[in-house]
Amino acid sequence: MVGQIETRLTGVVVAALKEAFDRDHARLELERAQLDEQRRRAEEALRLELRRQSLDRELARLRLIGGAALIGWIASVIVAVLRLNELTPVARGLSAAAWLLLLGSLGAAFTAQGRLAQAVTEPSPPADSGSGAALAIWMLIAGLAVAAIAILF
Repeated sequence: MVGQIETRLTGVVVAALKEAFDRDHARLELERAQLDEQRRRAEEALRLELRRQSLDRELARLRLIGGAALIGWIASVIVAVLRLNELTPVARGLSAAAWLLLLGSLGAAFTAQGRLAQAVTEPSPPADSGSGAALAIWMLIAGLAVAAIAILF
């Protein structure tokens, strides 16, 4: 009789311990799942922040290119107006070509900025300003070079 009571008590204690261990295991699994979800959210937030910073840097670069193109265009117009009587027909043609290149650079920079602004609102496409940024910088360099050559004539 005493042995049966001890056996039953042992069975109850074992069952209670098993239930406690099962609860602890379930709680640990839940905590692990929550930590994994928090880590995933943190990684996604970091990825979005890095993307935002990249877009900000690219926008700043395009604004700088656009500003340089505008200042170069204004400076070349001022120089051409001040020396209008002294300019040869070749220098006038070069000045006109420089103006077109500089205004084209400004337009390409604005277009690339618009493409990046669209990438900010729609996160699915890659954050790239496309060929507009490269076109803007090369047109800026060419326009400034042609303007400098026009001034030398």
